[in-house]
Amino acid sequence: MTSGGVPQVQFWSPEAAGGGVTLVMAYLNGIFIPNLLCLRTLVAKVVGTVCGILSSLAVGPEGPMVHIGAAVASVLTTPFMTGSFAE
Repeated sequence: MTSGGVPQVQFWSPEAAGGGVTLVMAYLNGIFIPNLLCLRTLVAKVVGTVCGILSSLAVGPEGPMVHIGAAVASVLTTPFMTGSFAE
């Protein structure tokens, strides 16, 4: 199972590496981190977390869930953003 999650994070979306809480807090404090909350990062984070948990790795699910929740909110609301808030 780890063979499925590692290449996605390593090569396809390196923004999905790590727990995610500190990156989301930094983003909310105004630091722009490219591709942190995009769909590609969301998919890599979900697949990586699921593969890690299924292979019995010591993955704390709280940190990835913060990043996944922020990415889901961003992906769902980005098409509706207008004006100065749009990226």
